[in-house]
Amino acid sequence: MFLGIEIAKKVVNTARVIIFSLLIISCSLDDSELTDQINADNEKIEAYLTANNINATKDNSGIYYQELSTNSTGTSVNNNDVLYILYTIQTLDGKILEQSSDSIAVPFYHNYQSVIPLGLDYGMQLMKSGEKFRFFIPSTLAYEEYSNSNFFDAYTNFIMDVELVEIKNKASIYLEEKDKIRSFLDQKDLDDENLENDLYYSVIKEGRGKRPSPKSSVTINFVRKYLDGTIIEQTSSSPITFQLSNNEAVEGLERGILKMKEGGKALVIMPSRLGFDESLQVFPTKLRTHLLKDKIIFSSVEPFSPLIYEVELLQVL
Repeated sequence: MFLGIEIAKKVVNTARVIIFSLLIISCSLDDSELTDQINADNEKIEAYLTANNINATKDNSGIYYQELSTNSTGTSVNNNDVLYILYTIQTLDGKILEQSSDSIAVPFYHNYQSVIPLGLDYGMQLMKSGEKFRFFIPSTLAYEEYSNSNFFDAYTNFIMDVELVEIKNKASIYLEEKDKIRSFLDQKDLDDENLENDLYYSVIKEGRGKRPSPKSSVTINFVRKYLDGTIIEQTSSSPITFQLSNNEAVEGLERGILKMKEGGKALVIMPSRLGFDESLQVFPTKLRTHLLKDKIIFSSVEPFSPLIYEVELLQVL
């Protein structure tokens, strides 16, 4: 866990920028090595295109793209849009890494910092809603020297078939999350309290000790889950200690803890804007756990995910 809790959205966003500096600016390569790698990637991609008689266009960003299906009346992509895609990602040599479900489009935030491979973000600005493109993404706009024996080797080039299903903005997503949370609460029939801004608090066990102040340090156990019950992270038998109001925890968790007393347990249910918000999306999505383990990324939470924290307040320091 990062800082013991993986915590603040501010920290996660900083980490996101750092990882793109590492992967995309290519700190491990000097200028000549980077140029050599770009040329090597281009040669491999162009050889593949020629061998398969594919007419693809090279974009100024460095990716190659092929229009599979166009939609002249579709909505163009703008910075800070939230893009929902169906996709297949494979290596240039044909190893399929992941394919999305036809019924579940996967979201990511379009702002050149919120998705790996970065080449995908460059490609999306060429599309309109309802269109299907095929992107040929060089390693220098993907995972560069990173490798994982379960997925791909270092300096792998990728092919992504992408359908842009829908374009949304954050405001509309937050409204949808509000409905999802309300539906969850109704289904579970929880005795909950709305702490404003769609943050909900439900007591599991009343505490009898001190109540923390906004500047207190606290020791807690927690389980972090998605609304469907999937566990993302938990402290188990290793409680964590951190200071409130110090950018060490997401806002929703801190506000919930301030309602508690020592010895208490509670559920804190929050929309993404009080959690990890747009976070970082990775493709293939199954690679996320490996990137976390290898300390390549620091956010285990998928973009725009309402969260449940089951919190036990052990001590107020």
